[in-house]
Amino acid sequence: MRAGLLFALTVLMTACGVTPPVIDYKLTQVIPAVAAPGETIQVFGVFPEHPQVTLDDLPVIAEPVNRNSFKVKLPVDQVAGLKVLRLKGITGGATFNVQPSIRAVRWESGTLVIDALGWNATSNPELLMDEVLLPVEKTSGALRYTFKQHPGFGVHQLKLQVNNQSSNMHPWDLQAARLKGQVLLDGQQPSAVMKQNLTVNVPNHRTLAVKPEHCALPNFPGLMEEKVYPEFQARRLSFQNQEQAESARLVLQADPCVSHVVFDDHLHVDSDQPPIKPTNATQWFWKALGVEEVPPEGGKGVVVAVIDTGVFPHPEFSDRLLPGYDFLDEDSNPTDTSGHGTHVTGLIAAAKQLKSAAPQVHILPVRVIGKGQAGSNLDLARALLYAVNALPSHPNPHPADIINLSLGNPSDSPELRSAIDTVLSRGALVVAATGNDGGSLNYPAAYPGVVAVTSVSGPTGIYQPAYANRGWGTQISAFGGDTSVDRDKDGNMDGILSTDIEQVLIGDQLQYQPTFSLKQGTSMATPQVSSIAAALLSSGTPHTLLKTTLLNTATDLGGTWGFDLQYGAGLVHFTPGLKTARVYVVVRDAQNKMLAWTVSQEGSFVLGSLPAQQDLRVQAYLDADGDGWVNEAGEMASSTQQVFLNPKVETVLPEVFQLKPIMDAQPMKLQE
Repeated sequence: MRAGLLFALTVLMTACGVTPPVIDYKLTQVIPAVAAPGETIQVFGVFPEHPQVTLDDLPVIAEPVNRNSFKVKLPVDQVAGLKVLRLKGITGGATFNVQPSIRAVRWESGTLVIDALGWNATSNPELLMDEVLLPVEKTSGALRYTFKQHPGFGVHQLKLQVNNQSSNMHPWDLQAARLKGQVLLDGQQPSAVMKQNLTVNVPNHRTLAVKPEHCALPNFPGLMEEKVYPEFQARRLSFQNQEQAESARLVLQADPCVSHVVFDDHLHVDSDQPPIKPTNATQWFWKALGVEEVPPEGGKGVVVAVIDTGVFPHPEFSDRLLPGYDFLDEDSNPTDTSGHGTHVTGLIAAAKQLKSAAPQVHILPVRVIGKGQAGSNLDLARALLYAVNALPSHPNPHPADIINLSLGNPSDSPELRSAIDTVLSRGALVVAATGNDGGSLNYPAAYPGVVAVTSVSGPTGIYQPAYANRGWGTQISAFGGDTSVDRDKDGNMDGILSTDIEQVLIGDQLQYQPTFSLKQGTSMATPQVSSIAAALLSSGTPHTLLKTTLLNTATDLGGTWGFDLQYGAGLVHFTPGLKTARVYVVVRDAQNKMLAWTVSQEGSFVLGSLPAQQDLRVQAYLDADGDGWVNEAGEMASSTQQVFLNPKVETVLPEVFQLKPIMDAQPMKLQE
């Protein structure tokens, strides 16, 4: 009876057209919400027994887990971005993010090769190294970036960005060779050392510096301007383009009447990026340089020449601004109209709302660059001679003790080199920016005897920005800032705060007024060294020991004590009156060029960041008087050991250095 009734109801429902309820298939969640190509995601929702799933409208294989979930392995060639996983035939889907992934990196003769997923030929991958953006080249199966300058040894943090998605941080350990050894001090113990807690500028070569020997020059095609420099018996020839300049150079080079001819490139100031108006910025960098408390007599009796774009009489230092000279307009009004020289000067001499290490220093303004006016090596050479009163045609009653050069260019110049030698022979300290090309040193920073300053940044952790030039000749580091980041989260980019100028409309005239701004670059690092040098001079450090004191009291940044190609002696630090005997271990290459040095402590030393796969020479010296000169009469030195180092390996020298009295004294300055 019951079976018959059930059959009758079934027949009745079928006859009336009633169907089973429709199931609402949908995808509700993807875990994890962020995944990389090749990884597996788990999808939850309501779906048929054998779901057909698409990703970017392409089918993917779904592996059921239970009635309410299945797994999908993302294709290894999946491009990063916001994705939608769909059920075939169903509107809507579940969204999740595919992030790029760095699988491996390798170093190939100056090129970083990145094996990564999440990009293809049509995407635009970007690489961040230590929070600095690097433009990568897409090649078959890999991304590449070729460094213009060695990035420095140590652990670098890499991150890949594609379609607004970022990979996890990938550490890249670039380690060179390390060297370890011992020095037998022969009873003399050195004092302990205290440890303190990019657009590339390519020269255009349109200008020549020519030194003819009492002969007339021909009229060259494309010659736009000829300027005579009687001080050097030289002329500066400016052409319309590089080809015309090169053609003239070849003709002059073959002329027996011409002593020499070189390219005389335009000077450029070494600050990177335009200024930023501060909202509530601080001078965070001075504390790390030992200038937390400003020495009230700092810089008193000292003259610093600022050879730059001129100097505006800013209230921060206008009462200590000496008469100077403008070598562009050939007059005695070196007023700044671009702001660069004023920003530099504030870091040397500010004394009111801002601080410096030398609030009593006097500034000698010298203008060699201006808005729309590009000076040259010949102009700079004249300015250098003027600064130390060595230019008879332009007497200077206030010769400089220190010369700040936050400028330079890639070209060497006989006249500029000679001017630097003259300045150094008169006892002045020359402090120059290495440049912002991300490459090797510009001139005049590259000349021997000059304190070449590279840049670091980081109010919450010191690092070297990509723009900072370094390498052979780098002497010391200071804070150049980084206006691309705000690491301390204070609402201001991590630039360097100093004095500046701005144009304002007063009535119907534009006039310049004093203001403040944030800038970045080795231009900003250089005056910090000049300011500390002025403070050291005024506190009793002799001129002859000024450079040595700056370098010997720097805070090491290279991981091991000493001097390296990336940071020089380290971060400049205001430490007046320090003069101690030290034992140095010096490393040279096969051409006898100094690569690095370190201070031996209690008879032992470790040197890192050394070039691998080449012959090196290592020698120990006792600098008994602490003046930074070794191999002097009355001091001691060891014999030389030759080593060949393997990368990423610490090599222990088999022989202990034995220091013995020097018989044939050939004094050598460590920092040269």
